[in-house]
Amino acid sequence: MHEEHDNTCKGGIARMSIRMGDIRRGVNLALELSNRLLCKECAAILEAIKQFPEAAMLYEKGNSYDKAAQVYMKARNWSKVAEILPNITSPKIYIQYAKNREHEGKFKEAANAYEAGKVYDS
Repeated sequence: MHEEHDNTCKGGIARMSIRMGDIRRGVNLALELSNRLLCKECAAILEAIKQFPEAAMLYEKGNSYDKAAQVYMKARNWSKVAEILPNITSPKIYIQYAKNREHEGKFKEAANAYEAGKVYDS
């Protein structure tokens, strides 16, 4: 009972720390608690204040891989997108990733992404 209460309080502290600008403290608390919902909530707050790398990491920890990939793309962290690509379900994300790889001249990676996303007409 006490542990649940403590974790609820720590979750509130994590969210408010992020909102008040103490991003490191908030992210560390969210990671410490290993609560998927809290990670997603904190990630949404971070995304709203344009802290994309931290937001994407917390979306990933919350198993929201499609959202994590979208935010990693906003942060232009294509290597992290590539890491979580096997967990992605949205063809739209595969298309965005593949188009970026084409633009960068990495055609094999682009072709693999199109194939993995079952996108055959781009």
